[in-house]
Order: sequence, then structure tokens, then C-alpha cells
Amino acid sequence: MADFKTRLGSKPKLFIRLASESKSGMTRSFDCYIIHENDIVNVNYEVSAYISKRRNSSGSVIMKGCGMDMAFALTYELSSLLYDGDGYKLKHVVL
Repeated sequence: MADFKTRLGSKPKLFIRLASESKSGMTRSFDCYIIHENDIVNVNYEVSAYISKRRNSSGSVIMKGCGMDMAFALTYELSSLLYDGDGYKLKHVVL
């Protein structure tokens, strides 16, 4: 897992795509990507492992909740775990 933090680099940025949303709006699934050595890399497995979230049958990270930007919540939670409580170190872009 330490390799994941290294691949994020000195200016870490996560690219997030909303894969699906439940009819009630209480559950969203996201696909997460980074750019590493000029390649777009899917990091759903690493993200779900770090923040202890399940993945759906297509591999997308499942986030439950409403009333807030869930892509930001995912990024903040991941950043806090990776960077010793600094929830704002990791930036994100919603695709």
C-alpha cells in the first residue's frame, strides 16, 4: 500500500467519475483514477482498501450518505488516512 502513496507523487490529485447513483440518492459508486508516468491508472482497489469501503460488482467504490459532496467526502477521508490527518493535501477533480 505504501506504493500507492508514492505513485500519487508530490502534488497528489485524484480523478473521480460518478459511476452510478441509487434511486434514493443515498448511495453512490465512484471510479477513481490517477495519472502515473503519463498513464491513466484505475485505483479503485487501493482507495477502497484504504478507506475500508466496499466495491460493487463492476469494481467501483461505494459511498453511502447524502446532503454533501460525496466525491469530496471520499477524497477527504482518503487524504486524512494517507497524510496523517491532513484531509486537504489530496486534491480531486470530478469527471
